[in-house]
Amino acid sequence: MIGYGLLAFIIVVLAVSNLQYRISTRSALKRVRRALEDRKDMVRFLDRFSRSIVTSRDEKKWMQSMADLLCDSIKAKNIRLYIFEQQHHFRLVAETGKLPPINDKDPSPPTEAKSILEALHQEQIEVSKGIFHKAVSSGKSVHKDFPADDNGYRRKGLRSIIAVPMILDGQKIGLICALDKKKKGNYFTSEDVDLLECLSNQIALAGTLFKIYEDIGEQHRIQRELSLAREIQNSLLPKEAPKSENFAIHGVNIAAKEVSGDLYDFVPINDNFLLVLIADASGKGVPACMIMSMCRIFVRANAARYKDNLEGLLKELNQNLYIDTDEARFVTLACCLIDKRDNTVEYARAGHTELLIQQPAGDVQIIYPDGPALGLLPPDDGSVQFDTFSFSWLPNSSIVLFTDGIIEALDEDGEEYGLDRLIDSLTPPTCDPEATATRVVNSVRDFVASQPQMDDQTLVILTRTDHSTEQT
Repeated sequence: MIGYGLLAFIIVVLAVSNLQYRISTRSALKRVRRALEDRKDMVRFLDRFSRSIVTSRDEKKWMQSMADLLCDSIKAKNIRLYIFEQQHHFRLVAETGKLPPINDKDPSPPTEAKSILEALHQEQIEVSKGIFHKAVSSGKSVHKDFPADDNGYRRKGLRSIIAVPMILDGQKIGLICALDKKKKGNYFTSEDVDLLECLSNQIALAGTLFKIYEDIGEQHRIQRELSLAREIQNSLLPKEAPKSENFAIHGVNIAAKEVSGDLYDFVPINDNFLLVLIADASGKGVPACMIMSMCRIFVRANAARYKDNLEGLLKELNQNLYIDTDEARFVTLACCLIDKRDNTVEYARAGHTELLIQQPAGDVQIIYPDGPALGLLPPDDGSVQFDTFSFSWLPNSSIVLFTDGIIEALDEDGEEYGLDRLIDSLTPPTCDPEATATRVVNSVRDFVASQPQMDDQTLVILTRTDHSTEQT
């Protein structure tokens, strides 16, 4: 039965998707990477986060565990979680650490820092004005530092605060307040703000899903979960292909169920290298999507480190999947590392379908270097080797990556579409990969006719579009 395990998966994938959205610029990426280094590893946080959902059945206890986890993640002295209760009022539901004291003996006029502390010492806070109002009304986090002499009592006062609203689909869910950094100086950084913003959305979603489990029946809940998981899967796929003067890329993913077990991705490593991957998890639906999310996270986190060693990337991914999944779960994967400087491509595969290279004249070369599926064999097994194949990417030639859902599509007589029909559908060659992909999809659809789709179908076509003279 789909239950809290799925809920954990949903939150983990949304966390990754949301984090990737927030690091879309290089400067943000550098900030978040530094933040993750300070906190050892974002994946470790996601693991603890998801485990807390799986093991908890009590919303109040889960909120408290989230406060503890947030406090540890950004190294705050105090975390306070509030839930929206009525107009302009938020109720305290969890806290970790001690609030800075209020110096009632100080005769000086009240300062902003002191006013904030007085509000936070209450079980309910009003957000009709001040820093809390600014955060909730704008829907954006507010970060404010206070110098020692702004507290009225100097050494023991509030030094730094982050107020992050929890908003889901435009609805106010709650508020997170982080007070004073544990490190020297007690001031939060912009990296702390980025991370807390990211995690606040996941807590808001989790709190909402807890209520779903309480308010609706099991069948309705399952449908809601699957629908939400499909939205998550869509968020994992690239919004658009990388643009280049030398090549064009187009990807298509057609799911057999509401959640696909296939994945493709484009991973920019730097200005010179682009990693293109396609993968297929065993099974379908939510379990397959969970495995795909693990692979995507790993590849994106380690692509730069392994840009000169694709075999090493696949070996370490195999080790992680073998340890973290059961025997029935495995992944086939293929990847192309494009060097934009000299238009060369290095290809490696792990139990995946063949790579097709269509030359300008239309003839197709079939490439299939050795390599087992990921997660099946123990990492210390000597047979776990992944061959690679390098080639020059000629002008007006195309590279075709696909999953077995395309060539194994069945017609009403039980006959497979097959590799030969796929190759035929690539003819005549064109410099428009989107047009070629559409032609392949239509060919498969015409072949199966009214037969239901039994497996996910994914296709990625890369076409070199320039006509420059090749370097010798």
